[in-house]
Amino acid sequence: MAKPTPSSGSSAPAPPSSPGPGPRATRRHILDELGRHAWVHFACHGQQDLDEPSRNAVLLHDEPLTVLDVARLGAVDAELAFLSACATASGGATLPDEAIHLASSLQTAGFRHVIATLWPIYDAVAPQVGQDVYQALADAGQTRDLAALLHQAVRRLRDRDDSRSPLVWAPYVHIGAVTVPGLTGATEIRQKEATAVRSVAGNARRSTSRPSAGSSPAERCGRSPTWAGTHIPGCPAEV
Repeated sequence: MAKPTPSSGSSAPAPPSSPGPGPRATRRHILDELGRHAWVHFACHGQQDLDEPSRNAVLLHDEPLTVLDVARLGAVDAELAFLSACATASGGATLPDEAIHLASSLQTAGFRHVIATLWPIYDAVAPQVGQDVYQALADAGQTRDLAALLHQAVRRLRDRDDSRSPLVWAPYVHIGAVTVPGLTGATEIRQKEATAVRSVAGNARRSTSRPSAGSSPAERCGRSPTWAGTHIPGCPAEV
């Protein structure tokens, strides 16, 4: 389902409405429409191929819409793709370190925000997640904070008495642009990231510094008799 492109890519249009379910939701029709709409919403079955992740797909009225189909789209200028189907952000078993799935292919095609799932989802709760996200978007009037809005919807789902299992609430993920409070440009973000990396590296060095030979047994052994996998002389085998 899709909604015509609004005048501003960051504004929040009404919930998606066309081409809709049923015979019109064919592979060819969807491919023709994807580049013409800012928002798309898939509420259908998902299919995962662990051996050939490029065949991962959502199941339409006539045939699957695969990762390869989306990859062949070319560049589009779109805002949001909501994949309310099973395992749409899950890749394959042969290339576990590569993100080959529908969510990444839609983001690469040009969708700034993609909401997808890491494993099969429950029919009983998926519509509520979608409703909460779209209501929050309508209230916000923009998609800039979509990651936070999805987080809030998932928290509400998690807090329900019948949804405590992570299998129910944890599969929903946001992929794409994220607003970082207090930062206004890419340069500042890179500077903050560099500072954070230096801080983490410094903390790691301090936490793994080998005790000096002249320190006391308590200082040398601490809570662990090993350092970097090597036994420290004078420490018991277990502490």
